[in-house]
Amino acid sequence: EDDHHDKYAIDSFVYRRRDRPFHPERLMAFMEAVMSPDDGDDTHKKSRKILRSKGFFWLASRPEQMMIWSQAGGLIDLTSGGTWWADTPEDNWPAEETDNIKDELEASQFGDRRQELVFIGVDMDQAYITRELDACLLSESELEAGIQAWTQFDDPLPA
Repeated sequence: EDDHHDKYAIDSFVYRRRDRPFHPERLMAFMEAVMSPDDGDDTHKKSRKILRSKGFFWLASRPEQMMIWSQAGGLIDLTSGGTWWADTPEDNWPAEETDNIKDELEASQFGDRRQELVFIGVDMDQAYITRELDACLLSESELEAGIQAWTQFDDPLPA
């Protein structure tokens, strides 16, 4: 892995957050401003270097859905990846994973809901990407409003 970095300057990092979901409109703005393909505009300089990103995320307007994030070059796909374990009846959990799932659900007040996105690229600005993603998370007052309020947010992301 170090050889790739030394030779090609390829790096990766994982963005992880468990304490709050993304706001759908702010995440869409991030996708348009930061993740969209380079059109010659300087605003895309910091993200042009993201070659691939993937993982799963928690969207406030769809609290029961684990959302899947897959990006390669200019192609971005955001889809539902099923239901979080926290919203899945225990009878439907794989028997061999029950203890692990229970441990994960106890790790946070929101169960297994979280943001976990891997970014791979060339000379990426990790601090910038992290700061921009953090700005997409719910504010303290939005978080305190609760799940019922979150589901009322306008959601411009693909269904």
